[in-house]
Amino acid sequence: MLKNNFNPDQSYRYVRYGRMSSDQQNPRSPDQQFDTIAREVQRQGRSWPHAKDYRDDGVSGRTMKNRPGLQALLHNIKAGQIKVDLILVDTFERLGRAEEMQELRRKLASRYGVLVLTADSHFTDPTSVSGKALSAFEAMRATEDGRVKAHNVLRGKRDAARQGKWPGGNPPFGYRLESVLKALNGRQEVDYSRLAPDPVKALVIQLLYAQAEETGWGASRLAQYLNAHPDVPQALKPMKGSSVGFFLKQPIYVGTLVWERVNTGVVEDRRVYERNAADEQLVIPDFCEPLVPREQWERVQQLREQRAAAILAKRQAQSEDEKFIKPLGRGLVLKYPLTGLVRCAECGRAMTPASSKAFTTKAGQIRRYVGYVCPAASAGTCHDRMRVPEDWLRMTVLDMLLIHLGLTAGPELNAEGLREVTTLVQRELERKQQQRPRQRPRLEAEAAELASQMAGWAQSLGRRELPESLRRELEARYDEAHRRQQEIVRLLDEGDALDHNHTVHVDKDAVLAKLQQLPELINGENATQANFQLALHIDAIRCHADGRVVVRTCKLGILPDMHALMQRIGTEVADDARRLAHCRRRGHLALDIDDSWLSDERALAHFALDPERFVGLPDDFFWIDELQVPRRTSWAERHAQEVLQRRQAGLTFEQLTKEFNKSIPTLRKALRFAQGAL
Repeated sequence: MLKNNFNPDQSYRYVRYGRMSSDQQNPRSPDQQFDTIAREVQRQGRSWPHAKDYRDDGVSGRTMKNRPGLQALLHNIKAGQIKVDLILVDTFERLGRAEEMQELRRKLASRYGVLVLTADSHFTDPTSVSGKALSAFEAMRATEDGRVKAHNVLRGKRDAARQGKWPGGNPPFGYRLESVLKALNGRQEVDYSRLAPDPVKALVIQLLYAQAEETGWGASRLAQYLNAHPDVPQALKPMKGSSVGFFLKQPIYVGTLVWERVNTGVVEDRRVYERNAADEQLVIPDFCEPLVPREQWERVQQLREQRAAAILAKRQAQSEDEKFIKPLGRGLVLKYPLTGLVRCAECGRAMTPASSKAFTTKAGQIRRYVGYVCPAASAGTCHDRMRVPEDWLRMTVLDMLLIHLGLTAGPELNAEGLREVTTLVQRELERKQQQRPRQRPRLEAEAAELASQMAGWAQSLGRRELPESLRRELEARYDEAHRRQQEIVRLLDEGDALDHNHTVHVDKDAVLAKLQQLPELINGENATQANFQLALHIDAIRCHADGRVVVRTCKLGILPDMHALMQRIGTEVADDARRLAHCRRRGHLALDIDDSWLSDERALAHFALDPERFVGLPDDFFWIDELQVPRRTSWAERHAQEVLQRRQAGLTFEQLTKEFNKSIPTLRKALRFAQGAL
């Protein structure tokens, strides 16, 4: 929309957005924001119809991707699931303190004709000259407000740390927080907290450092040691190698606090960590009681530095083609296209590509054996020690995908496959449409009951004489009821959207264009781009300890707007089905895409990195293939019969050595294979 003519006397349909930054704040803060907006609308006498409320409770405004309420609002506007003209917020800070907010506000107006108005500015017209100036001022104020708050908080934490007070956050492993009380108005209250050794966890740290000093082992092997040690409580197991490595470098275990070691910020809506210079870090010796002797700690650091130097020297000795090229932008650059898609079927973790030592073939080529392994197996926390060859898995999965999509003969449009996908989606939408009438009365009754309960709890919370224990219990119940209330509103809105949008239309030209590009993208040299494309088709590649590999390929992958379609399907999933062990969201990839917040490319990339992107879809939406990892055979096993025949022909071992160009032990091993001794 090139021009927005805002006339407040017209009937504009609006939604409200509210947010509070911390779960320690008043849980009714978003409700209070909504009340302020409603009063301002009423005060101005506007006849604007209210469509819906979106909110984020206990979520910082620094980033956008971690705010489900705001994400749902933007997606519903883009997908056309909700038709609105205005987004009303109490203050611009509630929308967010990030610098991207001003650009987001502009794009919402230009692309979708949606204006963002603030109650504290009395819904000033943002399209006027004064409104544009006010919008710029609001954005600057929001950013500056966040900077000043961060500065004041950091200043207070540094001052607290200098006084021996714990500056905040969870205590380090091995310690617990000990409250120091003070008398205030005739009663004892907590003044501050300080670190005190936790007897059980401190023992684990002491065992760890003693073993590290004695053996010089790496983090994974030390994790195995702790997981097998009888004195380590079962509740603390399994210990991960990454956690052990973190414990081994912390000076807090000799009583020294190093505060503000890194500086954090948000760049392109992603948290970025940068190490501060040594003179910017706050180092406080004798901050707390040490858990290990300083001599032992320094000896462990020396051993770790020696290990690090050896690993660095080994990496520097790699050939140039084995090294990663430093990316020009932020994000992960992958070397293998299936990274993050291959998962251990036993523990759910993403399997990582691991390389053997380099060796030289007879032809003079330097080669390595690369295979996917479970990272938890090295620490003893997973029994799956299967190594899945990377080259075999990659070629098999890519060929299988092209066969399923009908691209083996060329990038032609598979009309039958497209009809199958369209039918599946249509059937799923119709199923939800049939179920919705039965769900609506129950959901509406539950929402009414929750509203009645929340009103009673809010009235009770307003009593000053309410005991603190009861207040905390009521606040917990109120928060839980509010979350369920939000979920009910979402389900009802999805049902309403289905009334008007329960058909699916597929652009055949867009599908064909995507299929034409796919073979080149997934077989190209850019493994990062190939990984992104494969994630839109492959749900997961689950590898079992017995060598079975199950590949789940989603049929929706051929659709260009599959991420929006998944939102429309909105399949309900039971908690046990949604819970995938260790399935953290994958890291941001270094992709050459339009990274603005309202771009479809960014939404698609965000969707592809979600490990639960296809959870809840029926099996009809997938091609499910089961493979078996091929067993690698040695030369002696493959040529056993040939060696036996030549041996039976009367050749000596010296003659066999010349004929087969193998050593005598290898030839003897081949004979044992032929005779069934191996």
